[in-house]
Amino acid sequence: MGRRIVKKLKRKCSVCGKPLTIKVYSDGTYSGGHFFGSLKDDMIRLGIYDPKIPDEKYEYWECDMCFLNHAHESYEAVI
Repeated sequence: MGRRIVKKLKRKCSVCGKPLTIKVYSDGTYSGGHFFGSLKDDMIRLGIYDPKIPDEKYEYWECDMCFLNHAHESYEAVI
């Protein structure tokens, strides 16, 4: 049976702002962007988390172009 789309998410590239449509499949994989995690815990730790802002706004996503352009960099050094 192949995998099927179970959800579509609307997100934005954290680098260039390009709108992303993320397709989440029945096997737990996704396509349409590169996810690096949520910054929510860091914002809470720094005391600057705003619970009025939806949690997905704290997610760090990149479009294919930004991911490819920055693939040579260390993301740990950026964050």
